[in-house]
Amino acid sequence: MGLDEAARHMWLKCKRCDLHKTRKNVILGRGNGNCDIMFLWEAPDKAEDVLGRAYLGPASKLLETMIKTAIEWAGLENEDYPLRIYRAYACACRPCDPSTKESREPDGEELWACHQRLEWECKKIANPKKVIFLGSIAKLAGKDLYRDALCFTDPWTILRMGGEGCPLAIKFTRDLSQVLKGLHDDRAQEERTKNVTIGRLEAAVKKTITGIIRKRKL
Repeated sequence: MGLDEAARHMWLKCKRCDLHKTRKNVILGRGNGNCDIMFLWEAPDKAEDVLGRAYLGPASKLLETMIKTAIEWAGLENEDYPLRIYRAYACACRPCDPSTKESREPDGEELWACHQRLEWECKKIANPKKVIFLGSIAKLAGKDLYRDALCFTDPWTILRMGGEGCPLAIKFTRDLSQVLKGLHDDRAQEERTKNVTIGRLEAAVKKTITGIIRKRKL
């Protein structure tokens, strides 16, 4: 078992705070490692806790719709360099009221207990080029790790304000499309630079080999 797998196994059994008493699953992030962009949300909801997978609830579905639309608005849906996206939580266990079983916001102690896990996941797995906090609690938890991150409206707030098509959703999607376009352009330039470098190396090797062959013939 590698170090990352061992760490993952450890976090899936975490009991650093009292949330382990009410959770069904520890929900680690999902998506592409070494990603272009990482979304950081506050905590899983009931659906994700039950199913054991990140970003599955109704607000998550709204987020995925806005991401898809933002990609289309940025003109990137058919590009050669698809963006790598990772989705994570500031608190990996669902916070809920023990008596009512209703979801609630994670408190400071719970966020602090989960911070080492968050740092591990961000640096060892996601390793993002750009980070977007989804709401103020995610920003509170992650701002020491990513001081240049952007903070967007929490999709739960957008859902309560009307969901897809409401002014908040349109602004979220428009702003995200601009971020994605910038990331794509940067990545495309990196790929072009890498291809030029490889081409020059191949040409240099070919030239060297050709010179050696000519000397042998002489």
